[in-house]
Amino acid sequence: LPGEESAYVRALAAGRVFVDAAAARRAKSDLEAVEVGMAAEKDSILLYHELREVVQGTDCEAVDRIIEEEKGHLVELTELKEWLSLK
Repeated sequence: LPGEESAYVRALAAGRVFVDAAAARRAKSDLEAVEVGMAAEKDSILLYHELREVVQGTDCEAVDRIIEEEKGHLVELTELKEWLSLK
């Protein structure tokens, strides 16, 4: 990755791309734990969209597949959150 893009992607990744285990442990309910997961999925989607802008060739296809997978995770977590909210 070129200099500026590389620094930006590293900054995003350093944020909260993967579930913050400490935040997940602090969750006081299943609903809070799902919300931690949703935040992680949203962060990862943002990272992969930014990464998509700087990769080329077959790497673009791989990143696109990852983005679709992450979106699917977010949909599943959203549905789980809705279900937990009904309890």
